[in-house]
Amino acid sequence: MLKQWGEEQSVLNTRDLVRDIPRNDDAMKELFEPYLKSIGQEALEKHSKAPKARLTVQTETSQIFTGDTVTLTCDIQWEDWTYTWQCGDEQHNTNEEEFKSTVQFKQSCKCKGCRESFCSEWSDAETLTDSDKPKVTVKPQSSVFTGDTVTLICDVRRSTERTIYWFKNFERIKACSKTETLREVRVSDGGRYACSVENKTALSQGVMLTVEERPKPVVRVQPDGRVFRGQTVTLTCDIQDTDVTNWSYSWNKDDSEIHVSQSQEYRISSVSESHTGNYSCTGRETGGSRYSHSSEKVTLTVSGECENLINLTTFGH
Repeated sequence: MLKQWGEEQSVLNTRDLVRDIPRNDDAMKELFEPYLKSIGQEALEKHSKAPKARLTVQTETSQIFTGDTVTLTCDIQWEDWTYTWQCGDEQHNTNEEEFKSTVQFKQSCKCKGCRESFCSEWSDAETLTDSDKPKVTVKPQSSVFTGDTVTLICDVRRSTERTIYWFKNFERIKACSKTETLREVRVSDGGRYACSVENKTALSQGVMLTVEERPKPVVRVQPDGRVFRGQTVTLTCDIQDTDVTNWSYSWNKDDSEIHVSQSQEYRISSVSESHTGNYSCTGRETGGSRYSHSSEKVTLTVSGECENLINLTTFGH
């Protein structure tokens, strides 16, 4: 009777120590080894709180994608466990503390160990896929004119040597690197672009690329008839059929730039013969990258001062 009481007391004392010392303390096993041998593992398990399993994930690369194989390790205090692995809806039992799993999208795994009827607590769940979707950026911008060059970039947050799949309007168009360059774009190149990494991540959020015909301005001149020295002349650069609302207008005379303004009008006060020449304009989007064609040239000819013409009428008697 006294011996049984002593064994139970030893178990209780050991149980108290187990509670007081951190589970991940490497010294615990060494400290309790004499007790395990003297009172028996079964007695300690019976009177101790179940240890908690700790799951670690080993990968070949820093980023995990669907379809990759990872090595899971279930670390539990003491030895001789039968391990239970739960990944998603699947559950596996092994005698080894390591388990290889094929990753599914947004999959979580956890583990525990059992020794007959005594089981550890489940480990915390580990998510095995990077839940961040790739992101598509467009340079210089997502609204362009025909003839422009557009660069699409698939940002996967971390560097990867994997193949990037590009999609247009949800149909795969090619496999290449994370940068896709469209040169001399046409209206038909417009659409919603997205990317994924070897079909192992969800599609990125789509980015709409809009391609419009490059507009051609028309120059209007007031007055539109004969111009004389000393008059005021107004040239207007008219750009139609585009969604650009803010233009910067560049004026050229005989192919040399002479004036840049936010106003579509270029006014010349008190013109002289030196203003005679061929005028054209070009529009450039304010705060953007788009620009128009150059307009057709309009010839401005300045004559001498306007003279009063007197018609002499001879009256017969």
